[in-house]
Amino acid sequence: MPKEKKVADYSCLSGEKVKKLKDLTREERIKILDGKGQGKKLECAPTYEKGGCEEVLRSKSGNAFIVLGRDRPNGIWSGYGGTKDHPAASAVRITAGMGGRSPKEETLLDNGKRIKNPLDPNNQQDAATIYLSQKTDIDHKQHGFNLASGTIGHITGRSAVAMKADSVRLISRDGGIKLIAGGSSKNSQGGDIVSYPDINFIAGNDDSGRLLQPLVKGENMKAAIKKIYKFMDQILETVNSILLEQDALNKVLMTHVHSVPPIQIPTMKLTGFVDGGNAGGPFRAFITDGNTIPPSPLQVGNTTGLPGFTGDSPGVLSQAGICTANHGSISVDKIVKMKANMVSAKHNATLPTSPNYIMSKNVFTT
Repeated sequence: MPKEKKVADYSCLSGEKVKKLKDLTREERIKILDGKGQGKKLECAPTYEKGGCEEVLRSKSGNAFIVLGRDRPNGIWSGYGGTKDHPAASAVRITAGMGGRSPKEETLLDNGKRIKNPLDPNNQQDAATIYLSQKTDIDHKQHGFNLASGTIGHITGRSAVAMKADSVRLISRDGGIKLIAGGSSKNSQGGDIVSYPDINFIAGNDDSGRLLQPLVKGENMKAAIKKIYKFMDQILETVNSILLEQDALNKVLMTHVHSVPPIQIPTMKLTGFVDGGNAGGPFRAFITDGNTIPPSPLQVGNTTGLPGFTGDSPGVLSQAGICTANHGSISVDKIVKMKANMVSAKHNATLPTSPNYIMSKNVFTT
């Protein structure tokens, strides 16, 4: 909250007015300082330094003005009205509280002498102003309202309307409010308008860094979100299909064996045995005509001539078991739940009846 100031401040009054207050009785002082019921009251009201071209309407007490003249952001030598050879620079200023809350009526010099303190418009200090100018530098730091550049930049030598106060309200009962940039083929100085200017909303008069960013178009955003959800749905369908197929494959791998056809071992003439040994231990082998055949560690086939079967592969069995266990964290049921949540989120964002609908029902932009 802003720091509150005291209701009455008479330190800004001229020496003549201060002396007048001291000479009044208590009842007379109360009456002249009261002002209730829109009565005249004694308050700080410095003399306005009127320009030769200006028509000035001022409140009977206080600092409310309507000034008709030429472009004048401050003193009589400022703006396009204070510079020679600048025609077509007419201006209208409506100000309540020119000079701020309590502009001083006099300036006290070092030698103790008091001189009148002329009152000039001041776009930074005046309490509330509506300013219309046929030609002005509306954004300029000294010659305008000291506004951030934004994407538009500082406009100079053009007509402008500015409203400035502690609070500004634009109120429409039933006709709507339109903010339109462009719409004409010529500007106020006769120049061609070749493109539409931007509309900037700048909070705090600060356009530094990445604070100023473009608005999102609601319909385009809605279409983009629907596409994203469509792709996500396709991805979930694909993952679900992979899960089902992988699960079926795991079950087959865990019980899979290879069939082996019967092997006919040719008849060989036994000539003897030989004993030997290696790193694995002793062994006994058959000695045949020209061949040494170790005893077969695996009996293949049987007496009926039917094929045999290999055992389960430990590596495949282990890996299939791991895959099956992992499917517990990404199950078909979870995929179904995710899809339901996704559809709900999409409806919340894109259905006009949803309280979380992403588009405004009343504010539109190009």
